[in-house]
Order: sequence, then structure tokens, then C-alpha cells
Amino acid sequence: MKNILSILMLSLCATFVACSDSDGGDGNPDGGNSVYVPLPGRKVASVKTTSKINGRDYSWEHKFTYDAQGRIKEINSEIVHHREYNYKFFRCNMSSNAKYRFNGNELEIEYSVARIYPDEPLMNSKENGKDRGAFNQAGVLSKFDLADFVYSGTSLNEAYFETGERFEIKHERGNVVGYVVYDIADDKVKADFSHKYGYSSLKNKTNFDFSGYFGCWGVESNIYATRMPYYASYQLAAFGMLGATSTHLPISVYNEETNMYDYGEWKFDSKDCPISYTDPSGRKTTITYVD
Repeated sequence: MKNILSILMLSLCATFVACSDSDGGDGNPDGGNSVYVPLPGRKVASVKTTSKINGRDYSWEHKFTYDAQGRIKEINSEIVHHREYNYKFFRCNMSSNAKYRFNGNELEIEYSVARIYPDEPLMNSKENGKDRGAFNQAGVLSKFDLADFVYSGTSLNEAYFETGERFEIKHERGNVVGYVVYDIADDKVKADFSHKYGYSSLKNKTNFDFSGYFGCWGVESNIYATRMPYYASYQLAAFGMLGATSTHLPISVYNEETNMYDYGEWKFDSKDCPISYTDPSGRKTTITYVD
């Protein structure tokens, strides 16, 4: 009888250990083990970007939560933009949610988005779904949705899209300075932004790559271009899922009319972490932290 009880206890312990391993030991169903390792640095709680274009106010606010292993767990976004329809602009208030689940080399993101047009309710819409990707053994995404990624080590070199475009990512001194877009069919250049962005001497001490958030990489806008043109991106580059991030804070944008770089301005808190950035166009981003 004692032997039988011992066997039962060992079986229960084995089952418990297996369950603990599958959820990463933190009790969260989305906290599974993964080859992806989150970026080090002070955790950003939210970013909010505001801009005025032709007298119309735009805003993008994203709030982040993390799992026990420090990986992005959820993004809740509130966005205000304006959609042109029949030569008239309609204000759109968007609410979106993205939930991240990690499992080995797999990534699944479940999203939902609602668009509300106060002045034209017939245009209101809601949608939801799932996008999936796969990490390679270096812990960076080799594939996500309709895109395939090619790396040199952990530095993103190219991105291929089923829409027929190839992106080449340009790096200098550990920073992403731009990208070139090619038509895969004839390998002709469609857009050249190879040296569009400049960087300050200030190190980024956060877990969030602002060059990815500001669009310096280019590739993420293409992921959503045909399916959800106004949906907030998943911030794959900003959270290090597309490889090595920019080591410094971006500060300038190349002006083709003047052949010079226009500069923005960062402000910092007592921990030398950024709390706001105003880019050369006047668009302002404010940053808050978990601690």
C-alpha cells in the first residue's frame, strides 16, 4: 500500500512540475517558455503621440502590460484619426487590444479593434482575429503573418512580403538609420529611405526601441498596410522581436529639400530616461514607466 501511495505522489508531483514548466512558472496561461528574451531596461508603461495635421488633431496612445518574465503581455490602444470619404474628413475614435502568447518558438497575437465615427455612425466597424509568427533559435522572428525575415546574427537585414515587396534595413553604429523598398518581381527600387534617420549620443536605457515605434524600420507599417491600415502595430521591432534594436535615441530626420537633417528634442527624468520627444514636424510623444 505504501508503494502504491508513493507512486501516486510521484505522479502528482510530475504532473505539477509539467504544468509549472508549461506556463513559465508564473501561473499565467500566456506566460509559457519561449526562445524570445525581452529587452533589458526600464519598462515603459505607455507612449502617447499627438499631432495636428491641416488643423485636425491626431493621437495614438498605447498602454503596455507585461508578464512575470518581463515580456509584453498586452497592448491597449486609443487612437484618434480622420478618414477621408467623398472629399470630406470624418473623425474616427479607435479602441484596440492585442494579447501576446508565447510558446517555444511560436508567437500568437489575438487582436480586436473597434472604429467609431461620431459624425457618421454607418461607418462604424468592429473586427477581431489572430496573427501568428515563429521565432528562430536566436529568439527573433523568422516569420510573422505574411512576412519573412532574414538576419545577420540578430540584426535584421531583409523582410519579404507576399504583397511583392522586399525591404532592406540599413544599420550604422548599432542604429537603424533607414530602409530601401524593392519590387520583388523586377528588383527595382520603389522607395529609398536608406539614410533618413539620425541618432543622438544618448543611450536608450528603456526596454522599448523608439526607432521601431517611430517607424525608422519601415517594415511594420507594411505588415498591416493591406489588411488593417489604421490598426496600431504590434510593436514587434520596439520590443526586440525583429532583432537587435537601436542602441541610441533617434533625434533627426533627413530633409530632402534642404539636404540637411532636421532635429527634434528629448526631455528626461531624474533617472536619465526619456519622458517626452518632439520630432522635427512638431509631433510630440510622451512616455511613462511601470515604476
